[in-house]
Amino acid sequence: MGTQSRGVKRLDIFVLAIGLALFFVLTCYQLDLPGPHYDEAIEVLPAMQILLGQPVETFRGAGLHVGETLLPIMVMDYIGAMNTYLVIPFFAALGVNVIAMRLMPVLFAAFTLLLTYFVARELFGRRGAIIAYLTLAGSISFVFWSRQGIFVTNLTSTIMMGLLFCGLRWWRTGRRRYFYVGAFLAGLGLYTKFIFLWAILAIFGAFVLLNLDRLIRWVSTRQRTMWPASIKIGRAELIGGPAAFVLALTPLILFNFQTRGTVGTLSRNFFTSYYGVNNLAIFDNLGQRLKQFNSVLQGDHFWYLGETFANRLWMPALVGALLLVCLIAIWRRRSEGNAWRKAIFPYLVIMLIILQSCITISALWFTHFAILTPLPPLALAGGLTFIAGKVEKPRFVWPPIFILLVALVAYDLIADVGYHQILTRSGGYAAHSDASYELAHAVLEEANGPTAALDWGIQAQVQLLTQGKVAPRELFGFDSLAEPDPEFGERLRPYLNDPHSLYILHAQGEEVYRGRSVAFNEAVAAAGKHSRILRVIYQRSGQAEYVLVKVD
Repeated sequence: MGTQSRGVKRLDIFVLAIGLALFFVLTCYQLDLPGPHYDEAIEVLPAMQILLGQPVETFRGAGLHVGETLLPIMVMDYIGAMNTYLVIPFFAALGVNVIAMRLMPVLFAAFTLLLTYFVARELFGRRGAIIAYLTLAGSISFVFWSRQGIFVTNLTSTIMMGLLFCGLRWWRTGRRRYFYVGAFLAGLGLYTKFIFLWAILAIFGAFVLLNLDRLIRWVSTRQRTMWPASIKIGRAELIGGPAAFVLALTPLILFNFQTRGTVGTLSRNFFTSYYGVNNLAIFDNLGQRLKQFNSVLQGDHFWYLGETFANRLWMPALVGALLLVCLIAIWRRRSEGNAWRKAIFPYLVIMLIILQSCITISALWFTHFAILTPLPPLALAGGLTFIAGKVEKPRFVWPPIFILLVALVAYDLIADVGYHQILTRSGGYAAHSDASYELAHAVLEEANGPTAALDWGIQAQVQLLTQGKVAPRELFGFDSLAEPDPEFGERLRPYLNDPHSLYILHAQGEEVYRGRSVAFNEAVAAAGKHSRILRVIYQRSGQAEYVLVKVD
């Protein structure tokens, strides 16, 4: 038995090493590409400012005063400052740069990968764990969202898998520490990004739905058929669990005491989001979300890397496994037992997250599904191990399963390599273009006075890449994407009065907030001045991306 146990442990270590090596090769190659996105940079600017001793800018001016330093507690009304603080050791060790910024989410994604292995082993055994682990390691969306993990807050998937692991361990062992840590992780995930509520409700909802028959029987008979005998819910759990949950939410609660930002944003955008999504149009939103989930599953949504690639085998494999699980569970319902509940659990969590995602305070963005990237490999692993375990001669089933898995991983790797090859040529498009590196160099050379950003997607990257030496002010106004607000000219006037002012715009066709270039030229003419272009910064494709302008 000792020799067999050592052999199993060595197999575990070998599989874990292979998966991590594959993942790190795919994620760390040309990690500085594409260029830094605005949403990446904006979250780590306070970390840079803390380390470099610069004045710290916090969202809505909220934060904690420690000496003369104001420490941020949120980066948006619904996104906590977790990435801000987690990146500080990386900046301290490697300097303030894009590689250091992205190594942090890559390492947390690797931790997500490991957690997925252990969650799958708790649910489906060692074979299921290996399937989930290796199919996730090369998963297209998981790989490329890990590289820009701050952009999509991929930390939520790490916390979700940690929550699942703690919940499963508590259910199996009854040890209170898993219960308390799980409750803390639920609160921490909610603080990290408010859409973690989807994960909390989906996990709880899937558990209830799968055990509905047991719950009804427990309510009617009061017999402990709902949970194992090791589970005890007493005063310690009823007090300690909520306390751990609220403890993790303390920064979010403090932020709302200071600003009421989260409460206000949720209430204002509950029925119609600030990007115009009608949250009452559930069926229309669901149709769009299902298409997005399919794209995330097969990895064909990374257009901004230069081209799109896809693994179209994922959806048939995932749905086919689910159908077979349901058929076997129905056919053998009397002798089947409860294994089907574990097999269907990840599928239900996915479905419930997709349903909840139809309601948003922002927009129906692909990036919201970064939280569920570990779940399809977990679901597939559960389905395949269940199927193999219920046939009379499993030795005839595992070979086709093995062929399917090899095909899945191979097609993912082909797409991963394809994305890297095209990214080398393109450098990234639009808001992800690596033209921001050249922009930062140009601004350092040209800026000798106030600097103004006349569109979104400029300020944060310039400030990060110049390490705060240049900090453009955003004058474009966030109220309308289509046209500038009436106060645009007022915000612009002090800059026009200073002949040293430098203006940064997006080139024609690359604007995010429209009409600012026209309004800027009109304001310049009205002031009796004229503008001149200093430099045009191009993407690798030859498309103009940024324009530097001075006014004489």
